[in-house]
Amino acid sequence: MKGKMKTGSIVILLLAVASLCNAQPPEKLLNEYRNNLNALRKAHPNVREMPDIKFFFFGMGDRRKMIYKNGSLIDAKTKEMLYQWKVLEEIIVPPAYSVSLKTAGGPVQITEDRNGVYLTQKGHRKILASSKLNLPVFKDYAYASVLKVLLHEILINIDNGLPLPNIMVYKKLWYRDATLMAMVLKETGNLRLIKDWILNIRAPLLTGTIMVSVKQITPGRCCF
Repeated sequence: MKGKMKTGSIVILLLAVASLCNAQPPEKLLNEYRNNLNALRKAHPNVREMPDIKFFFFGMGDRRKMIYKNGSLIDAKTKEMLYQWKVLEEIIVPPAYSVSLKTAGGPVQITEDRNGVYLTQKGHRKILASSKLNLPVFKDYAYASVLKVLLHEILINIDNGLPLPNIMVYKKLWYRDATLMAMVLKETGNLRLIKDWILNIRAPLLTGTIMVSVKQITPGRCCF
C-alpha cells in the first residue's frame, strides 16, 4: 500500500541499523586480531615467515569468488575487473571479513557475513553475492579471531561444491585436504556445502578422475 513500508523492507532496515550499531572501528578489530595472532605464535613458536602481500578473498562457500587487491575488486575465476578505486588508505581485517577504504570519492567498505557479500559506498549498500552460511564467533576459544580466519580459508576453497586445497591452484581435489575440510564443515554446521559431492562418491580408490595424486588416497580418508 502506498505510504507504507513492506514487512520485508522493515526487516532489512532493522538488520542494517543493528549491524551499524554493533560495528567496531576496523583499526580496533585489526589490533585485536594481531594481538591474538601474536599470542598464538608465542604459544606455538614453530612458524614460517610469509611475505606481507595485502589482499583479501571474498565469496565463502558457494558464493562468487572475488579478490580485493591494490584498490581493485576482481572476479577470482574470470579475472574480470568488478570495481576499482583510487585508494588513499586501506584496512583489511581478516576475522571481520572486511576491507575498509578511504578513497578519493569517499569511504568504501566491502564486507562478508553469514548472509552474503556487500559493497557500501556513497551511502548505498549493494549485494555482491548472497547465500546462507554458518559463521561461528568462537567466543569461548582462546584464539577466536584466528579461528575465524582459518574458517574463512576453508570456506573460500569450496568451489562448485568441491573442497579444493586452493581454488587458485587446483582444479581437482585431494582426499587428504577434503577430509580435513569436511571435519571443519561438520563442526561449524556447513557440511551441506559439499553434501552432493560426498553422496556422489562412487569409486574413491580410482586415480585420474578427481584426485591429484595416488599418494593422497587411503581407505580412512575415503571412509570419513
